[in-house]
Amino acid sequence: MLADVTTLDATVVQLHTRMLNDQPRTQRFLSAIEQVVRPGDVVVDLGTGTGILAMAAARAGARKVYAIEAGPVGAVAQKLFAANGLADRIQLVAGYSTEIDLPERADVLVTETFGNSPLSEEVLEIVVDARRRLLKPDARVVPGSVRVFGTPVVVPAEELSQFVFTPECLEQWRRWYGVDFTPLGSVDRNALLTHWLDRAKVADWQPLAPTAPLIDIDLTALDDARVHGTADVTARDEGVLSGIAVHFDLHLSPSVAHSTDPRQSGPDNHWLVPIYFFVEPMDVRRGDVLRISYSYDPADKEEWIDVRLAS
Repeated sequence: MLADVTTLDATVVQLHTRMLNDQPRTQRFLSAIEQVVRPGDVVVDLGTGTGILAMAAARAGARKVYAIEAGPVGAVAQKLFAANGLADRIQLVAGYSTEIDLPERADVLVTETFGNSPLSEEVLEIVVDARRRLLKPDARVVPGSVRVFGTPVVVPAEELSQFVFTPECLEQWRRWYGVDFTPLGSVDRNALLTHWLDRAKVADWQPLAPTAPLIDIDLTALDDARVHGTADVTARDEGVLSGIAVHFDLHLSPSVAHSTDPRQSGPDNHWLVPIYFFVEPMDVRRGDVLRISYSYDPADKEEWIDVRLAS
């Protein structure tokens, strides 16, 4: 029996509600699909969700759209295809794209499988596999590329104390509870702890240096999900560097882009901002060169940030 909205888990409903309420993100994807898809194209939509992007591809003239979805929301998408008169051109394919085969190769790949940490939903592995097995050699991809940025920031003390065993926290807890919490301060002082915050919390944090473009990933030519990028930025101010705020830009078509930069995106932005908190904050002087490295390895499915003084 096909699922309906009443049978979906509340967290699934909330997720897709947030994504559809993110009108700037959704509208830009729709505009890009209208530009990229040509009449008669075969399109693969990986992670179709509610099917909004698959329907856009069909309306742009695609002859056939394979809407791939592993979750129960796919059955709801199938009902939406029928309700909008598109069931004859959109075929729901239930399962993970890496585990299925299609009867023909596609001209266009569409996917919005980007997490709060941009690569956390395994988008690179998905695209590499699709290019190898599901797409034509010259296939177009929406988005064509993803660019990841890191901004060195001063995290306000009240925010830092929510996520890190700061000396101030240890002393406060000692006063409150009469317990010596000193051993908590012996965790790896070189570690970076990742948390995800709403853009409104982060937008006004003081940057110590310009935003660094860490890596630019061309999804139309991607053949390896392991990526690494490094950028040097010069501190403009003196202060205590306590975190790196990460955001990403999606280049959806030659003329359409979407940014999750917390200083530019609005309240509808459904993506949270990954913050890499320093366990041991770094004293930075104006003119110091910060070397920020970013990497992703499918073996551990983690995104890693490393920061050190280059001079």
